[in-house]
Amino acid sequence: MTLTESQKTTIRDLVKHYAAKHDIKVYIPVDFTVKGKTAGVFRYPEKSIGFNEILAAQNFEDFIARTVPHEVAHYIDYTKNGNKMRKFRDGRRNMHGKYFKAIMATLGVASDKRTTYHKYDTSHVKTRKQRRWKYLCSCKDWAISTVMHNRIQKGEVRVCPKCKDEITAQNFTGQEIK
Repeated sequence: MTLTESQKTTIRDLVKHYAAKHDIKVYIPVDFTVKGKTAGVFRYPEKSIGFNEILAAQNFEDFIARTVPHEVAHYIDYTKNGNKMRKFRDGRRNMHGKYFKAIMATLGVASDKRTTYHKYDTSHVKTRKQRRWKYLCSCKDWAISTVMHNRIQKGEVRVCPKCKDEITAQNFTGQEIK
């Protein structure tokens, strides 16, 4: 199931409409190339928005009510507050912080767990299973994705959200989780 050209136009028009509410008049590139279980994504170096065409087609009304404003809110937040965005202790940006929530409110969408993480049926969607690696901290064992594992091995530091210990290459057990 895919979107019709009319539905794609509706989504693009909504992106323009929401951006205009915050005086953003530049063209925002929108594509429908997102795959897997992700409904939408804001790509901040490129300043573009991508949507999952399959999930959009299957959940069109909810998609335009929640997912479209969610991704536009990320665009607006980054455009207006990029350098002011709060950061976590490990340096990552808090993409769903107070600025984001305020923008969502101005777009007429309550910012809650439902607008942060979608509830679309993804049981039929093809996905790749990523390998996981076992890391330890003082409170628990962590199953770290391959991408994050490689970053940690190159010296990046993560912080355990529970005990606030740093997770570094020294915390790696040498085991892949099967």
